[in-house]
Amino acid sequence: MIRKGIPPSLRCAVWLSNIIQSCRSDQDVSVPHEYRTLSKVRVVDGLYDSLWEHDDKNDDDVRPASSAVARISKRDVKRIVFGNDEVWTNLDEEKCTGNDAVKFVLYALHRSVLGGIIDYCPLLPTLVTILLGFMSESYVFYACREMYHHSAWFFAGSRSEHIATQRAFSDVLGRLHPHTLDTMKEQDVITQYTKEIFQNFFTNILPEGKVLRLMDIYSLEGNKVLFRFGVALAVLYGKEYKEHYMYASTDPNKWWLGLFDYCHGGGDGQGLNFEVLVKKAYGVHGRGVRKRFRFPRRPILSRIIEIEEEKYRKEKLLLRAQSNDDENATDAADGGAEDETDFYLDQIEPLDLVIPPQPTDPNRERIVPHLASSNFVRTKIAEWLPLSLRFTKLDLVYSTSYHGRTLENLYRCVAKSRHTILILEPFEDRGNRDTSRYLVGMYASEIWHPSSRVYGDGRSFLFRIDTDDEKEECNDNEDNDGGKEKICKENSKSWKWHPPDMLDFGPSASSFDNDDSQSNSIFSSMQQSASSRTALLETFQVSKNEFLSLGGNELGGAGLRLNEDLTKGESSCADGFDNEPLLPKASGLFEVGIVEVYQLVRQMDGVPVR
Repeated sequence: MIRKGIPPSLRCAVWLSNIIQSCRSDQDVSVPHEYRTLSKVRVVDGLYDSLWEHDDKNDDDVRPASSAVARISKRDVKRIVFGNDEVWTNLDEEKCTGNDAVKFVLYALHRSVLGGIIDYCPLLPTLVTILLGFMSESYVFYACREMYHHSAWFFAGSRSEHIATQRAFSDVLGRLHPHTLDTMKEQDVITQYTKEIFQNFFTNILPEGKVLRLMDIYSLEGNKVLFRFGVALAVLYGKEYKEHYMYASTDPNKWWLGLFDYCHGGGDGQGLNFEVLVKKAYGVHGRGVRKRFRFPRRPILSRIIEIEEEKYRKEKLLLRAQSNDDENATDAADGGAEDETDFYLDQIEPLDLVIPPQPTDPNRERIVPHLASSNFVRTKIAEWLPLSLRFTKLDLVYSTSYHGRTLENLYRCVAKSRHTILILEPFEDRGNRDTSRYLVGMYASEIWHPSSRVYGDGRSFLFRIDTDDEKEECNDNEDNDGGKEKICKENSKSWKWHPPDMLDFGPSASSFDNDDSQSNSIFSSMQQSASSRTALLETFQVSKNEFLSLGGNELGGAGLRLNEDLTKGESSCADGFDNEPLLPKASGLFEVGIVEVYQLVRQMDGVPVR
C-alpha cells in the first residue's frame, strides 16, 4: 500500500503508526495500530501540551506531577537550525503561516528530547516541515521524538554521521553504477546531490506530490529509502541527461537544470514517472549476465556508514594535529571554513556507569557493577562503540552474581534492552581461577532472545580487554625527524564486522534471462554459492535455549559462544569479523567466571537507547 501511495486523509494516522512500528519492532503489531485510532489523540496531545508553560490557573492539572523536565515558555522559543538553515530561509521567503509551528516543534525537540545538547541533525527540520502539512504539532513532535530515539533507522544524528552517510551513498552508487558516479563527479554535483537527499529530502528536486509519496515509504522503511531512490533517480536521469540535456545547453548548471526539468515533467514528455522510479529503486542494478547486483542489505549499509564515520574522525584528528604543529596552516587546512566537529570527537571519555540505588527492602542485596567498574574498561568500550553511542551510560541489567547463572534468566533480564554490552571473566588456566588478566565480550545492537533465526546487524563487534594495558608504560621512540613519539603496546582489541569486499552485494535473481537455460544454470550455481557465503558472513546474533553466540565460521565455531549455564565459553575466528581467538593462550574452550550484561542508556535522562 505505501509504495502505491497513502490517501491524503489517512497520512497523519498511517505515518505515525508506521514510525511507531519501525521504532518498536519488538512489540506486538497491535501497538502501532493503536496510533491510528482516536484513543491515542489525547495521549499524544497531552504529552506535547505538558512541555509548555500555561497561563491557566489550573496549570498543575495539565502537567504530570512526576515529571522533572522544566516547562518551556513560548516567549523564550527561538529558532533551532540543526545544521539546516535553508528551511528557515525558504519559510521566510514564502512567508509561511506555519513558521511558528516549525519553530515550536524544533525547539521542543531540542530542549526535551535532545537535552539542549545535540544541535546537528540537518534532515530533522525538513521532516518537520513535511509532516506539519498533514499532522498537528503534537503528532509531529511525537513522531520525530520516536525517530530520534531510533535515529540509526531514520537519519544521522551528528555531523560525522551525516557526512559518513553522504560518503556511503557515493560508495554504493559507485559500486552499482560506476559510470553514473563518474558523470556526476565530472559535473561536480555529487556533493550537492547527496545534500539534497540527506538534508532536503528531495524537496528541491521532486514535485511536492512525489515527495509525499516518498514520505509514505520512508515513514516505515527509514533512511534506506533515501539510498534506494537517490540511486534510482541518478541512474534514470543519467540516461536522459546523455540523450536530451548534455548538449542542449552551455549553462554551467545544465545538469541541475536538466534534473529539475526531468523530475517536473520535461518539455518533450520525457519526464520522470514515479512508478518507474519505484520499480527501479526496488529492482536490480547493473548490466550483463554477471554484472547485476541487488541493493545492499541493511547490515552492510549500516557498516559502510560506520566505516566512513571512523574515516571522517581520523581525518579530523589528523587535521587538528597538523594545525597544532603549524599554527599558520590552520586556516589553509580548512580553506578558511568553520572548524565544526562533533563534541565527542575531541577525546574519548569513559562511559558513565549507572550506580543502582540501595534497595528499600533490607533483605535484598544491592546490585553493584563489577566488570565495568574500571575507567579503563569503560574507556576502551567507548572507543569501540559507534560514535553516535558514545554519549551514553552503562546500566547493569544482568549479572551471574545476582540473577542466577542460566541463559533463561539472562534472556528475561535483557528482554527490553536493545543495545547491550556483554562482558565476561574468562579463565585460561583451569588450575588457577583466582585471577584473570583478560575481559572478553561483545556488543549487540538487537535484543537477545531465544530464536531459531540469525538476527542483528553489522554494528556488532567482539572485543578483548587486557587489564594489564592499564598499567603498561609507553616508551619514547625517536622518529625520522628526530622527534619522539609514544609507542604503547596494547593487547586490548576489538574486531568489527568487515567482510573482505564490503561493497560486494551479490548477484541479483533478476539479473538473468529466464528463457536462457544456460544462464539459469550459471545463475543457480552462483546464487547458491553467494547465498551460502552471505549467510555465513552475516551470522551475527544467534541465541537459543542451549547457547548464545556472535559470529560464525564454516567449522561451526563462533567468535564468542556461551553454553546454557554460562559456565563454559568458546572463541574462534569468525567469518566477517576476522578475529583471533579472544583468549590468546586458550585452545578454543575456556571456563567462565562472572558474566555481566549492560544496556546503553541516554546520559541526559537514563532512558534506554532504542
